[in-house]
Amino acid sequence: MDENNWKVEWKTDKVIVTITGEEQTDEIFFLYYNGETENATSDSSQ
Repeated sequence: MDENNWKVEWKTDKVIVTITGEEQTDEIFFLYYNGETENATSDSSQ
């Protein structure tokens, strides 16, 4: 893991953290300020 493998986006209601890799799908984490969380995957090769 290095600075090229992740991205953080600050939104008004949450933080979105995206972890990327060359050999697997991206992992996307939604961290809401109220304590709730969600996660998803995204195929960056498409």
